[in-house]
Amino acid sequence: CLRDAASVFHSMTRVRPRAVPSPKDLAILWSHECLRVFCDRLVEEDTEEFLNVLSDLLRTQVKFTGKWKPNQHVALRWGSFLNRDPSAREYQNLEDEDALKTALLDYLEEHDLTVQ
Repeated sequence: CLRDAASVFHSMTRVRPRAVPSPKDLAILWSHECLRVFCDRLVEEDTEEFLNVLSDLLRTQVKFTGKWKPNQHVALRWGSFLNRDPSAREYQNLEDEDALKTALLDYLEEHDLTVQ
């Protein structure tokens, strides 16, 4: 659907240029958004086919080479919640496992305190 494709590119426009300094980073962002928009709706068999198509596109059209492979899609995490200040939030690649874990635990702790 055209709305879904637009959602992929709309989300990509939320990223500041410094967060995607190379074509590889842009390809990873595009892959993440495609996975987020399209792949989340698929059943397991279709997900595998989708990942194969995505991998082929990256290899043939984008000439993507590198250590990342689309079957490692679970490692693709982008978000804007690492910075607690809403005015300073930036949509960015959440590569830092420790920072991600710390932020999520902080949010969980804050949630638990407000629920009690």
